[in-house]
Amino acid sequence: MLHRLLSGAIFCLIVGTFALGCSSGSVPNAQSPRAGAPDERTVRNAAKPLGVPYAARLLAEDLIVGERSVPPSSSGASNIFYSLRCEGDLLAIATTEVVLYAELPCDRSLPDDVVRRFLTQPTTIRVRVGNPTKLYVNSVSAGSVEFSVGRVWLIGSAN
Repeated sequence: MLHRLLSGAIFCLIVGTFALGCSSGSVPNAQSPRAGAPDERTVRNAAKPLGVPYAARLLAEDLIVGERSVPPSSSGASNIFYSLRCEGDLLAIATTEVVLYAELPCDRSLPDDVVRRFLTQPTTIRVRVGNPTKLYVNSVSAGSVEFSVGRVWLIGSAN
């Protein structure tokens, strides 16, 4: 029995290299997608781009962080905008509650003067996962911006 399991595991290791995959019974799974035809789960679970920390989790569902209705001078504001930067086609948005990383060509990022309007302001961030995924940043005093992005990762807790 042990010999059979080890043989199956070695076979899966060798065959898995060629993207056939294995089922839980250590037998090649003939129904796995072939190379050249990845399903959406394969694409969404692909390796993180450089710059996305290991601890960041891929968003698979819509997300809302912060409350847009909180006045800028209110001490009850919990999600304060901290920074936005884009490097290597990876947008990073940081607030006092979360950090989001989104795939976005940097030429579609915000200019510095727009980013400065959001600094230290209460902010609502909303992500609608789809194709494309939409990322919205809203502030009562700074306005609203919208991005069409690829995958989005999150660090921190959300409402």
